[in-house]
Amino acid sequence: MIFIIGEYVIDLVDDKKNNYACHLGGCGLNCAVACANQGAPTAFISPISEDANGKKVVNYLVEKEILFEPDLCNSKAPSTLALATIEESGSAKYDFYLKNTASMVLSSEELLSALTTHSDIQAVHIASLSLLLNPTSSAIYDVLSFLNPRPVIFVDPNIRAQEAVKIINWKKKLISFFEIAAIIKLSDEDLEFIFEGLSQEEAIESLKKINPHAHIILTKGSQGATWYTSDNKIFNQKNYDVKVVDTIGSGDTFSGSLLAYLSKEGAFGDYIENPKLEIQDSLIKKALKYACYSASLNCAKNGCNPPSESEVLEIL
Repeated sequence: MIFIIGEYVIDLVDDKKNNYACHLGGCGLNCAVACANQGAPTAFISPISEDANGKKVVNYLVEKEILFEPDLCNSKAPSTLALATIEESGSAKYDFYLKNTASMVLSSEELLSALTTHSDIQAVHIASLSLLLNPTSSAIYDVLSFLNPRPVIFVDPNIRAQEAVKIINWKKKLISFFEIAAIIKLSDEDLEFIFEGLSQEEAIESLKKINPHAHIILTKGSQGATWYTSDNKIFNQKNYDVKVVDTIGSGDTFSGSLLAYLSKEGAFGDYIENPKLEIQDSLIKKALKYACYSASLNCAKNGCNPPSESEVLEIL
């Protein structure tokens, strides 16, 4: 099973007509839905508010057949909100309302309890705001560092620059997660922000020095993605050509689809006794194409709306 630890966010998307459409989103929830839509057993771990929006999230998880922890579904904290504005390019800009919201108050005890009740954890996806904001950030790092054997850890910084700069030592926090990752997936915008002043090639080399054993996947918007293997091979993949409506959740769709594909192909080894990433070059090429095409299909729809497995297979 693939475990997604991270936030859910209620996205209020500006339609440019003084109206806001409400969407269930957030990096963690989006990735979990993308993974489940591909038919992979998926769990979403986050405190969920007892407010009306939190109840919508629980119903959504049930609808998508995503496992969740009932004990975490009665948080007194409110749901996280974001106001999203769609630019001409289709990309979204967000203003977040994060302080003391449900997803940001996960404790080490809650997370450890959620994880240790399962013996079938293949991989763990951690990303975005949950990597930076305490107590959730510290809980995730402390528990994943403690687990033995440690599952395959997939890290996606998915930087929200306006929030990151408010946090003391935000870069040091990210680096600590990079150090325990088996796969680091980040966008070209993430790379530029984290390694400001370096060229793309220099930034990738810096990331390799932080964790020489990790696979690095760089997504490049309309230009597709590049996979840098731990043994210094490079694979490039273009996107599937679509008319872009918006790019909301495209990176999360990429991540969830990639994890689901790798899981189905047995890339996570014996997850009970010795979870580790076992991936050949031929599988890397197939998985990268699958994830790029899945993310492309998401961009052809409003909001984060990850495709099903059959929709992706139809265009491969």
